[in-house]
Amino acid sequence: GIETDCSSPNSPTSASCSTPSGSDDCAAPSTWLCDLGKLTVLTPLSCDPTLQAEWEEVKLQNKRRLLQMLCSMMQPGQPHHPYHPTHGVHAQGAGMGGSGLASQMLDVNAVDPRSAMFDIHCKRIHEYKRQLLNILQVVDRYLRLCDSLPGGHEQHLYRQMPGRPAGAPNLVPHGPGANPKLVIFGGKAAPSYWAAKKVIQLILSVASTINTNTATKRYLQVCFVPNYNVSLAETLIPGADMSQHISCAGTEASGTSNM
Repeated sequence: GIETDCSSPNSPTSASCSTPSGSDDCAAPSTWLCDLGKLTVLTPLSCDPTLQAEWEEVKLQNKRRLLQMLCSMMQPGQPHHPYHPTHGVHAQGAGMGGSGLASQMLDVNAVDPRSAMFDIHCKRIHEYKRQLLNILQVVDRYLRLCDSLPGGHEQHLYRQMPGRPAGAPNLVPHGPGANPKLVIFGGKAAPSYWAAKKVIQLILSVASTINTNTATKRYLQVCFVPNYNVSLAETLIPGADMSQHISCAGTEASGTSNM
């Protein structure tokens, strides 16, 4: 038989699925973890306001737990990645040393888990997994915010988005109805994979730039979680509103890290 442990890492979500709206249809998680087809009993409840409220509350608690973890990683003495721009790119594998997430200037206090989308891309750093494509769209979003917000460019190198015609429509919403976003990257590069380490270095450089712009950081922040492993995944994955799996189709099986 298959033994199941429902105590971690996402037992609140399991409990919400097991007894929706006080129902005993699914019973204990052990009855559906080995037979996911039994979760079809939730389909008629997809529009049930009680279940929706329970689900949103569980997600909110998971996001708060993730923010608490990021706060603890920002404390003095915590490690950061050796591929930070101030360290250069070294062929030393995934070894750790130096200061923590604080070097990326992440302002956790500016992130409201009730309104911010947690956009997470955590997996092995590789060109086909497209972390580079993801961070480039983050840069594009940031530059559009700079174009939109008063004072956005005062703390930025550029005065106008390169290659964007004056008066072009801005597709990034901002203001009271905007959806803020916290973009979290994580993963490790193979010891000899120079290009992957350069991607990590780029993410760290972008994070330290975006997170120090006081005009835009309430709408967008970025961080790279160092030393990604299963223990960190147990907090990162339940807290994700969007889990990025944008690998090249047909390259190899991928997208299972959050299953």
